[in-house]
Amino acid sequence: MTGTERRSRTEQPRRLLCFSAAFCAPCFVFALAGELGSANTLALTAACAAVLQALWLIRSRRADMVTAGLCVGVVFSVLFSLVVLRPPQQWDGKGAVLSVELTERAVGYATYGTARGNLLSINGSPARGSVWVYLTDGSPDLAPGNVITFTGLVQQSTRKPDGVFWTARQTQPLQLDTESRPSLRARLSLWSEAVGRRVDALLEGDNAGLLKALICGDKQGMSSELRSALSVSGLSHIAAVSGMHLSVLAGFVCALLGKRLGSAAAVPLILLYAGLTGFSPSVMRAAVMWLMAIGAFFARRENDSLTALCTALMVLAAANPFSLLSPSLLLSFTATLGILLFSPAVLSSLPKIKGRGIAAKIGRYVTQCTAVSIAASVSVLPVTAVFFTRISVLSVLSSLLVLWAVSLAMTLGIAVLGLSLLWPSGAAAAAHWILSPVLAYITGAARVLGGNPALTAGAENPYVLLVLAVLLAVLVVLRWRREQTARVLPAAAALTALCLLLSQAESCAVSRIAILDTGESAVLLVQSAGTVGVVNCGLSAAGMNARRVEDNLYRWGYGGADELLVSAPAARAGGGVRELCEAVPILHSLAPSGSSAEPWVDAVYEGSGCLQWGCARVERIALSGQSCAVRVMLPYLTVLDLTQTAAVDYVTCENGAALTGDVVIVRDDFLQEEPACRLLLHNTGCQAVVCADSGYMPVSEHSLEGVDVYSLSQRERIELKSLNWRVK
Repeated sequence: MTGTERRSRTEQPRRLLCFSAAFCAPCFVFALAGELGSANTLALTAACAAVLQALWLIRSRRADMVTAGLCVGVVFSVLFSLVVLRPPQQWDGKGAVLSVELTERAVGYATYGTARGNLLSINGSPARGSVWVYLTDGSPDLAPGNVITFTGLVQQSTRKPDGVFWTARQTQPLQLDTESRPSLRARLSLWSEAVGRRVDALLEGDNAGLLKALICGDKQGMSSELRSALSVSGLSHIAAVSGMHLSVLAGFVCALLGKRLGSAAAVPLILLYAGLTGFSPSVMRAAVMWLMAIGAFFARRENDSLTALCTALMVLAAANPFSLLSPSLLLSFTATLGILLFSPAVLSSLPKIKGRGIAAKIGRYVTQCTAVSIAASVSVLPVTAVFFTRISVLSVLSSLLVLWAVSLAMTLGIAVLGLSLLWPSGAAAAAHWILSPVLAYITGAARVLGGNPALTAGAENPYVLLVLAVLLAVLVVLRWRREQTARVLPAAAALTALCLLLSQAESCAVSRIAILDTGESAVLLVQSAGTVGVVNCGLSAAGMNARRVEDNLYRWGYGGADELLVSAPAARAGGGVRELCEAVPILHSLAPSGSSAEPWVDAVYEGSGCLQWGCARVERIALSGQSCAVRVMLPYLTVLDLTQTAAVDYVTCENGAALTGDVVIVRDDFLQEEPACRLLLHNTGCQAVVCADSGYMPVSEHSLEGVDVYSLSQRERIELKSLNWRVK
């Protein structure tokens, strides 16, 4: 590139970029106000007005485009609210007869099922929009394209970033129509399932699950162990279809057909691939950028990646402003933005490798990959800290070791699937001898690098947040003040080391108790002085309880637990022991004699007793009948679990009045018994009550005689902390 071309590129007005970015700003404010409530709307509106006033004073071509984008974005947000969101609000919280065409296969659990579809009508009137359906007919076998008609309760959805604005809970038997002609969206879902079945015929286990995630965006086939390893190692993004996957697809087509013909053929393939993967926001962002790049190539115009990125964001905001809050889109956007802004500066700060040999070429390739990985990994850290619980410290190393294999596996996978249509036996041999080793390398590397959750850092830790700010500041210095790099890097390294030391010191000084929802019951996770214990594990029928325990242990940086205590013979206490032990490594487990959990534990016990988990004292207190209580005592905190206690046993038992706790956990029927509720509030000295209620009929959070009552099903988890020693 000549000096004149380089100067024209840096000085171009980028009017489309300015308009697109400004358009997205009020859309993001609109979506954020819709999620957080209208209390912040006035302050956000005032901020937009101040920005408009400042732009009016600047009066330049870019400022004019920003002003126009802000105005159009505000008008669009108002119209979106009036046209799309306001009309269906008349049905919010009410029963109605709905007709829905499924766009995904229904997923069945033990007692209910879920499905996603397009709304066709409400009470006979035409309607449109995506809806999430909770089915009470057990586990129905419903395929994409099926039309179901049922009576259900309509409510606003919390899945708006994914394009789902409403949920419907079935209340009466449904009617199934399998003769209707499927829509294009349903057909794409059926084709995606057909591709997945062909992959299952060629491969097995996690190899098949990983290839389906790469090609179809279907992550259901991966085992929980592999998903956890990908998360710990910082490789979760390889299973989320984004720009990297589209780059492999477009590069594969161009390599076969040439640049011009391949670029033309890539347009329908990109659109088809986006449909096969469900039109997720991250896929659509990459698809729009690729289509703009192909259009610039045929129009003989320069492709500006920053303009394409902001234009893609504007297109997604125009389709659904709430998509700007999607974690997958934000991760994809910030990673791409970081690569475009910071990777050249990072590359220039790395050692230069000279020479023309193969070793020099490999070294330059590794250096370029390192710069891209550093820029992308650091840029996505703020989004990771907001939406996720842990941050991987191995993401850069993992990317260097695995990304090349991911591109190779996807290219080989597409070739093998195409070959299977013409020569099935040859495709099976190629899948076994060529494709499987590459996939096995990826899964093996993920397990080796992600085998220990301790290699991650807690996103809520203030010291970790400070480290993130320092890393972002270093990238900014590298881009705009490279001459200060020699001064900034040592200070940043010293501050990072200090923050890590303080974080470890805090983890040694503080104990934590997490209360997890398991459906009308609760699981207690206790972490104190390096010991991790689990109290109860919920029903096996709940299906997700073992996964919830595993996820929360990972949130704390642990891959397993030291102790498991099943407090009662009831199924809601230990019915899921087998599933939990299969999902989570547990060193030692205890259950009451004669309980259903007895075959799956190491030892049994009778009556009352106590355990010492680090600085936490865990007491199992037997009451009348089959009822029992569990009390976890820390120096500054006591948690009393009464979910395995019947109200009548609590009132009549002589030990009931002696039970105390700062936080008490009960079932919702416990609070409905006036004698038990009065004894609970007056004798336990509790400061808060956590109600282990049902997600289908949650308890509204309120205050009861000055004591706050919290719904566990709505919060899903509640975490409490205490120092490990008393300060005199």
